[in-house]
Amino acid sequence: MAQAYEPDKAGGFTGELQYELRRADGELVRWTVVIAPDKARVRPGPAAAPALTMKLGVADFVRMAGRDLDPGKALLTGRIDIEGDLAVAARLGEMFGQPGAL
Repeated sequence: MAQAYEPDKAGGFTGELQYELRRADGELVRWTVVIAPDKARVRPGPAAAPALTMKLGVADFVRMAGRDLDPGKALLTGRIDIEGDLAVAARLGEMFGQPGAL
């Protein structure tokens, strides 16, 4: 995900994104994407102050990353839950090299 980051599409956003991924066995795993002006990096663990938190299953995350699941459809059907800055959520696809994604 960090390699796909396109700084020019971030609209000046810097901060943290948090992914709360639920495994098939129910275990919750948190990952943080730290967005800087020129790059993004991913680290395991919770974000200190996430601008946006996305909650979804690991399988759905993989399907969205592989473009097999439309993020907008996932949101509307309750497969993903988001909390925080919706303007950032709307730009995520562009920020990470996908057209019009969540």
